[in-house]
Amino acid sequence: MYLTVCRTDPQYPRHAEIWASQRGDAKWGKPSQLNITADTLSSYAHPAESPDGDWLYFTSDMPGGQGGLDLW
Repeated sequence: MYLTVCRTDPQYPRHAEIWASQRGDAKWGKPSQLNITADTLSSYAHPAESPDGDWLYFTSDMPGGQGGLDLW
């Protein structure tokens, strides 16, 4: 499962991150942050996995997009 974690700490530059957790047996594992790029100033949020599991779509304000939040 992918989820968005939003931080409110003013010392932390990225306010939204994508994390992942796997479910084994009946409980979820500890989530870990997905490192999409080395860019620590951009936000990454709203993850959605393709039906075949090969692609992860998300929104981000990272450089290279059209501006604001783009779909990647």
